[in-house]
Amino acid sequence: MLMTLAGTLVLFTLLRMVNNIAWVIVPYFALLVIASLFYFYFVAPKKLKIQTVQGKKFMLLEYVNQIQMTVVLFSQTPIVAFNISRYLHIHSINQPWVLLLISFLIVCLNIILYGQFFFVPEKIKEHFREQFPEFAL
Repeated sequence: MLMTLAGTLVLFTLLRMVNNIAWVIVPYFALLVIASLFYFYFVAPKKLKIQTVQGKKFMLLEYVNQIQMTVVLFSQTPIVAFNISRYLHIHSINQPWVLLLISFLIVCLNIILYGQFFFVPEKIKEHFREQFPEFAL
C-alpha cells in the first residue's frame, strides 16, 4: 500500500514538473506495449505451459490469456483519456487533482498487470498440478 502511494506521488510529481505530460505518458505507454508484446511472445508461452496427457488443453489457462490481454488493453485507458482531452481541447487535464487521479490509475493498473503476468499463472499451474495430477506430466 505504501509502495502504491509512493509510486503515485513520484509519478504525480513527474507529471507536474514537465510542461507537457505527453513527454511522460507517451514513452511510458510505448514501453508498456513493447514489454507486453515481449511477454506474450517470449515469456508467456514458457510460463503458462502445462504439460498434459495426450495434448489436452487446460481451459483456465486459455481464460488467463484472455484476461491478460484485457488488462493490457485496459491499462491503455490513461493514454486514451489524454488523447481525447487533447483533441477536444479540454484543459482540465493539467489540474492537480486530475494528474493525481491519472497517476494513481496508472500505478494501480501496473500492479494489476504485474500480478496477472507473474503471480496468477504460477498459482494456476500449482493448483492444477495439485488437483489433477493424473493429467499433468
